Amino acid sequence: MFRVVCSLYPPSRSLSTFRTRTIAPQLRRLASIAAPPPLPLPRPHQTTVPPCRGGAALLTDRVARAARRRVRDDARRLRALGAPHVRSTRWAGLRAEVRAALLKYLDSDTTCFYQDYLDPLVCLQDTHWKPLLAWARGTFGIGLLTSELVLFSSQPAATKAALDKVLQGLDPWQMTAMERATYTTKYFIIALVLAHGRLTAEEAALASQVEVASQIEHWGEVEDTHEVDYHDVRRHLGSAACLSASV
Repeated sequence: MFRVVCSLYPPSRSLSTFRTRTIAPQLRRLASIAAPPPLPLPRPHQTTVPPCRGGAALLTDRVARAARRRVRDDARRLRALGAPHVRSTRWAGLRAEVRAALLKYLDSDTTCFYQDYLDPLVCLQDTHWKPLLAWARGTFGIGLLTSELVLFSSQPAATKAALDKVLQGLDPWQMTAMERATYTTKYFIIALVLAHGRLTAEEAALASQVEVASQIEHWGEVEDTHEVDYHDVRRHLGSAACLSASV
């Protein structure tokens, strides 16, 4: 019986050969299939940072210098921020598609959905969401409908048309910030206010995590989940705020 069990396990040399010749190629093949396509990384000559975007110019210069030695993951993400700018500058036909994609988030924007129970959630909504809606209504003269029901149709067509004109008036850097913030938070209004420089990255992050903060206060925090999301949202919104800042 002992001999039979031992025969099931190959010698150490055979096991090492098996790992090298069989397992390693399969892992490389699976990694190549599951890996996402590489991000487009515009080179320095492809992106011209205007003087009014001093913060973005400084970070782009530092990343470009660091990339001469080694392209780290954080540098890759920062350099990739220039790709939407190059795209919106060179291909005007894509701008309408980008605006239409962003406006779809307006109908499902949670800043327009309110609850009248759970005191922590109501307090956070009043603190972070209502000032944003008031600013958008007063600045652009639009009507933003709010609801306390889950079944909510959509915002008025006139509001969408007015906000589409607002997006057309954004420069490529603001549009890049708007796109990044919208896709990160899934909030159109928060991204719009951030792109206009009326919110800091921290304020935008707090506004986008109102529901999560309420759940954490009620149920507690989930380790290695809420913490990761906490820092990831601030990293993306920080880069968007840097692009939209006129300093």
